Amino acid sequence: MTMIRNYLPLARRYLAILAMALWMGGFTFYSLIVIPTASKVLGGEREVGFVTQQVTNWLNLIGIGALLILLWNTLAERKKAGFLVSYGLPATWLVMVLSLIGLFFAHAWIDQLLDTANHKVLSYSHFFDRHRLYMIIATIQWCSALAHLLLILLAGQKVGGLGSQRETELVTS
Repeated sequence: MTMIRNYLPLARRYLAILAMALWMGGFTFYSLIVIPTASKVLGGEREVGFVTQQVTNWLNLIGIGALLILLWNTLAERKKAGFLVSYGLPATWLVMVLSLIGLFFAHAWIDQLLDTANHKVLSYSHFFDRHRLYMIIATIQWCSALAHLLLILLAGQKVGGLGSQRETELVTS
């Protein structure tokens, strides 16, 4: 039992990083690679937009699970971390939560302007304004996630090593 308890911080951080990789890594890959590639293949942004509408639903749902894992890690790290991690992890986590809530609302607001059955946008001018808001919220979330990931890594380190002497002994032995 002691051995499991000794490895728990490492396992928890590892799970938090995997959750971030799935959620934000998926978002980043989709934004940078899939959308431009699909636009070239399908011949336009509108067709890709109807795919993106579905994909972002999945990314936002994955975000809920990731945020729960990150909350577990944040609460555990906050107890023993320095000032930056103790306050930075909860702050960045809260920004990610609030932005995810904003994305759910913005997504529903955008969906009101779409005729998904016929792949038509009902009002382009309103759509672009709403979509711009969605992208701003997503960018805030992404930046906060990058900061949060850095703080997870910092929480697992002390100057020149892992988070505690015991963790250093476990990894090096």
